[in-house]
Amino acid sequence: MKIDNLSKGMGQIKIGNFIKYVSFLMVLIFGGLFIVACGGSGAGGGVEGGGSNIPPAPLPSNANEYRGSYINRNNPSDSGPWKMIFTQNNKDFSGTVTVPSSSDESFDGSILNNAATIQTSNDNAVMIIDGNNLAATFQTNGQIYNISASLFSGQALQPVAGDVFSGGNPIAENPPPPTLPTTSTHSLVISNLTISPSSGPQNTQITFNITIDDINADVTKFCVRICSNDQYYYEYDISMSGQNPFTLSLPIIITNIAPGSIPIQVFVKDSAGNVSNYLNATFTVTGGAALDKIDTKEYWPLGDGNEYIFTNGGSIRMAERNFAPWITENFFKIDYFIDGTFQKSLFQAYDFSDFLLHYGGEFMNKSFYIITPSATQFPKEMEIGKTYYFKYQRQEYDTSGFSHGSGSEDIQISVMGPESVTTGAGNFITYKVKKVATWTDRWGMQGVDTEDFWLAKNIGVVKRFSQGITYELSKATVDGIKYP
Repeated sequence: MKIDNLSKGMGQIKIGNFIKYVSFLMVLIFGGLFIVACGGSGAGGGVEGGGSNIPPAPLPSNANEYRGSYINRNNPSDSGPWKMIFTQNNKDFSGTVTVPSSSDESFDGSILNNAATIQTSNDNAVMIIDGNNLAATFQTNGQIYNISASLFSGQALQPVAGDVFSGGNPIAENPPPPTLPTTSTHSLVISNLTISPSSGPQNTQITFNITIDDINADVTKFCVRICSNDQYYYEYDISMSGQNPFTLSLPIIITNIAPGSIPIQVFVKDSAGNVSNYLNATFTVTGGAALDKIDTKEYWPLGDGNEYIFTNGGSIRMAERNFAPWITENFFKIDYFIDGTFQKSLFQAYDFSDFLLHYGGEFMNKSFYIITPSATQFPKEMEIGKTYYFKYQRQEYDTSGFSHGSGSEDIQISVMGPESVTTGAGNFITYKVKKVATWTDRWGMQGVDTEDFWLAKNIGVVKRFSQGITYELSKATVDGIKYP
């Protein structure tokens, strides 16, 4: 269960500016990196695949250890045991790590939310922290390896919340029971709490309205506590702008909560830490329980001849091809059109483990970019209610194939749902994916692109929002099946 600030979909996170030379990442039609956090035993366990055969290494008294296995994405026979020994200091961690097909090397790393990056003298890795489990993509000697591991001894890597949103940072999970406010040095009172709506399906936007009475007009935090069995506590940065009393209206999205009545408690804090009185409200989540994760192939099917026709002149067409000499493997070229005019294309394919790979794409003027080696976009399954962050570099070419240098993108992907969507092609249960891409090209031009996609099982995109325009599916042909 999680509370997300509405502004979270517009944020961006750079996961380590030291991965300057990393060219692996994942970009769905909207771009995005996510590495499956594989199962495994907890502390004292080990991961099937050879991890438990690694001889124990002498550990500093405060060191921790993961053990697991690695496998070459393009050569499954290239596999073996893997381990990482480390100490953590807030967002920074360091230690030794197994470099696939090589030896152990020292590394420095950094953590932002549940994503971690490490760098040895020559190699780079991106990791996803999931409790006592860890999953990673490791690049070394021109090869990319998938790694799965679990905590062997000590304490797991701890996610570190980044100061990237204008509010809504998680302060605590399962905090102690609410206590009465401390006595303020001056009057600090909230009243007239309303929430709208009071019920709805998961991912409903709720607007909180309260009146704040603070003689100093220096309230800085709006605090929200979910008072169910699993308590969550978030704070949002606010400003009274010198006004007293002050009426606050704040939209928040509550995600991944099972259907039922959800008690909510709110209060505010001023700059000195004084706490107001508490006010209570209730929101009722309707509908069935949401999936924990969805299968990528089912929700983004690739097929030669797949075609999607949308309202407002939008369309998407797929064709299997290669792009020699830059790309010699077969992939699916996904073309986007508006009123029959080409807009862009993406080059994608699934690998042997059903990871979605990104090879490059074309711009509107038919210049193009290539990612070498191809980058992981999404694994076999995407977890609902999570936001993922990554960065990639691309080699950019003009229409004649002459390289002009490299560009880069910082990507934030949020996966939400379920949500019912009705279009001219039918009624669909969808999962919404929001992409925010901050990019820089070879010429130093910069920008931010935001897109929303609604994905339906075995169909793909049934609704898309881009550049202020909504495109709803009118008809489609997917794997030979026509809709409607």
